[in-house]
Amino acid sequence: MIGLVFGLPSLRVKGFYLAIATLAAQFIIPWLTKHTFTDYLGGTEGRIPTPVPQIGDFLFNEPSRFIYITLGVLILTTFIATNISRTRLGRAFVAIRDNDLAAELLGVNLFGYKLRAFFIAAMYAGLAGALKAHYQRAIGTEFGYGLTESIVLLGMLVVGGLGTNLGPFLGTTFIVVMQDVSNVVGSSFASIMPPEMTARLLTSFRPIFFGLILMFFLIFEPRGLAHRWQLLKAAWRLRPFSH
Repeated sequence: MIGLVFGLPSLRVKGFYLAIATLAAQFIIPWLTKHTFTDYLGGTEGRIPTPVPQIGDFLFNEPSRFIYITLGVLILTTFIATNISRTRLGRAFVAIRDNDLAAELLGVNLFGYKLRAFFIAAMYAGLAGALKAHYQRAIGTEFGYGLTESIVLLGMLVVGGLGTNLGPFLGTTFIVVMQDVSNVVGSSFASIMPPEMTARLLTSFRPIFFGLILMFFLIFEPRGLAHRWQLLKAAWRLRPFSH
């Protein structure tokens, strides 16, 4: 329902301006949780404990056990998203994404379908937040997804490929691997730097490395890894013919 509220500007603005308009939720919701209904939402410093999930006597109290829940949810949500793209709703989403004016001329209700897109996206985001809340045993203003996490998640989509079902998997895998690589490379650089610059380099190298990756993909591969994968599959089917 909150996603529907912040989806209301979607009819008037789009693209970058829509992202900025919906970014307001990143600041409004934390402020509300800090200053309203403090007895229920925890207030400024509060946190709401969440129970450990369990089925019978089996507790999902360890990462090696909790992964069964997250993996099951991942498979289910991926199945739903894949099948949505094959329905009338999914085809309307694709039409609006490609050209909203042409879609409206074909009889697609822009406002209604954009609100449905916001509703589905907010449902997925809420489900991810619920999983994180139970994984970390608490939820609060400082225990959710901040602006930095939102930027990283958006970067995963950009790198993987927007508007594809495969893109989030490729983008997430690539960014996680690159974060580990940045830690290794940053530590290597820090070992040859003066001691007074070591801590500063270790804290700043990772975001710089992440920003460079995003710039590289926006310039050289704006359609993401999913598009490159489609090109590779097409080239494999056509081999050995160059055309």
